[in-house]
Amino acid sequence: MSYNSNLQNIVRDMCIDDGGGAFTNNKPMTYFNRQLLEKFNPDINGFSLCFFLPPPFLGASVESDVFRKLSVFAAVDFTPPVREVKTQTFDHRSAGIPYAVELEPSEQFTVSYLDNTDMETFKFHSAWFDYIHDLTLGYVSAPSIYLDPGSGSYGGLDYAGAIFVVKYSMSMQEIVYVGKVTGAYPQSLPNKEIIGQRITNEIVIIPFTYFAGWYEETTNPSHPIWSELESNIISYYG
Repeated sequence: MSYNSNLQNIVRDMCIDDGGGAFTNNKPMTYFNRQLLEKFNPDINGFSLCFFLPPPFLGASVESDVFRKLSVFAAVDFTPPVREVKTQTFDHRSAGIPYAVELEPSEQFTVSYLDNTDMETFKFHSAWFDYIHDLTLGYVSAPSIYLDPGSGSYGGLDYAGAIFVVKYSMSMQEIVYVGKVTGAYPQSLPNKEIIGQRITNEIVIIPFTYFAGWYEETTNPSHPIWSELESNIISYYG
């Protein structure tokens, strides 16, 4: 941690412990300082990583293994879909009374990536984008597995993947939050960020906006997406 452990002990003795200090008799302030030191210190917030699960790409030769591993390091910012409670209203003489009818996530999210000198992040998304273009215009045929009603993949999207966002505790050993976007594919290519400016020479950070078919999030280790993360995603790294 970046703060000095001796200083931490001094602050604890002065502001938190009941055995002495300026706030011994001020219980609200004792509680306030305990929260500040133990649970809200910026040095113990943990760290978040993104794990990318690529589409099947059965109808194209899109190489995804390199970016699948790279995404854990390259994804530096993640704005997940917003989960919203949809409401309707009972008519009433004085005012309408809203009541919940369903919970639904928004249809967009963004991820910003660092790109390297080989432009691996941009090249992967460009190939992904081209495949969507060719498939929707009929330049390539949809794989037969998606057209067979007897198939378990009937009606699936060959170009839709998934992205997991995972928050770890400060030890980086324990997972405390998992979010999963299902049915993800890019909506645009950020070519301006790739081109950059002639007057500066900076690290390339490229923001991608994706369509989100569904978003699920949990802090419960018994949730199915938690076990999916551990068995199918993290295990991929060896």
